[in-house]
Amino acid sequence: MSAPSGKLRLKKHKKAKLFQKEKARPVISIEPTPAEKAFEEYQKKNRSKRVEERVSKTHKERVEEYNKKLSELTEHFDIPRVGS
Repeated sequence: MSAPSGKLRLKKHKKAKLFQKEKARPVISIEPTPAEKAFEEYQKKNRSKRVEERVSKTHKERVEEYNKKLSELTEHFDIPRVGS
């Protein structure tokens, strides 16, 4: 096998230099804006509220509530009686 050409070595060397330059860049930390902070707080409150609601009822109670809700819905796809 032949040794790699000088051009290939040069390309690899340039890539290595570029990679080292990228590493040397300072890390910038961006703080959330007041709107983002408010959104996070709102999400936390809603999440905890939903968890409390789910925990407060048993599976059986949730199923009964769902069945009641379904029974109160109109029968949209039923064929209405027409005629006598």
